[in-house]
Amino acid sequence: MPKSVLRGRVVIVADADGESGAVLARSCVDAGAAVVLVGDDAGALGDLAASLFAVDARCAVFVGDPRDAAERSALAELVGELFVDLDGGAERNA
Repeated sequence: MPKSVLRGRVVIVADADGESGAVLARSCVDAGAAVVLVGDDAGALGDLAASLFAVDARCAVFVGDPRDAAERSALAELVGELFVDLDGGAERNA
């Protein structure tokens, strides 16, 4: 994908602590997206985030299960706080 395809977008990558999720996260970053890495293995998510930060990626980590309503709400709040400009609807920090 060209670098600009996902520029200005935020992609939530579930199961980012697994091999396929990590590949997807890297592909999204390569296409210009900010990513939110979601999974339950904090160590694996942290390692992936470190590798993405090393290439100047914009990312955040959420350790939890988005199938759980309370955790899904917390994930939405995180995304809103870090990436959404509520006045203009655009990406804020990504």
